[in-house]
Amino acid sequence: MGFDKLTSLIGGRPAISYSLEAMQACGEVRWVVLVCPAGREDEFRLLASDFSKVTAVCAGGGERCDSVRSGASRLAALPDGPPEFVAVHDAARPMIRAEEISLGFHLAMQHGAAALAERCADSLHRCAEDGTVLEPVPRENLWRVQTPQILRFSDLLNLPSGHSDEISALRALGKPAVLVENAFPNFKLTVPGDLLLADAILRSQTS
Repeated sequence: MGFDKLTSLIGGRPAISYSLEAMQACGEVRWVVLVCPAGREDEFRLLASDFSKVTAVCAGGGERCDSVRSGASRLAALPDGPPEFVAVHDAARPMIRAEEISLGFHLAMQHGAAALAERCADSLHRCAEDGTVLEPVPRENLWRVQTPQILRFSDLLNLPSGHSDEISALRALGKPAVLVENAFPNFKLTVPGDLLLADAILRSQTS
């Protein structure tokens, strides 16, 4: 992105506030641990001050798995003990809604783990590093996996490193998971133009 997308303004608000708002509104969520860049804990603690479910703000690590472990350690230290299920969400997806988080929890409770996802609708091609097309890739049964990804807390603690997300790591252990189609936009802020698109979508949802 070239700048901090989590504190970039969308509709006059920091992008991260939308994810926190959705978690706050989800009945299945009791606590939220906000993991942020090291050295910026006070800044993010202030950003999260309006959301009562945020029970801790802590520094992340160099890789996604390091940040997840950091957040998990805070959940493990809760006075009542950690939750049975936990949702790992990338706050760079600000359009997540409480309804989809809730659906993910219910499916995870049935199947062991669940994640929101989008069916691949575009044509797919495998290419060489220089962009030369090598072969088409059938898109049937291919999904773009989103977050939150919801799984048992005990499984989260035992996930192996070296995987792009929690569902991939869980499947490496041979444990089941399901994907649920998200009918609403939930893309990840990746390029500057995504902020404009997210702003338009979020405005339409509140108008």
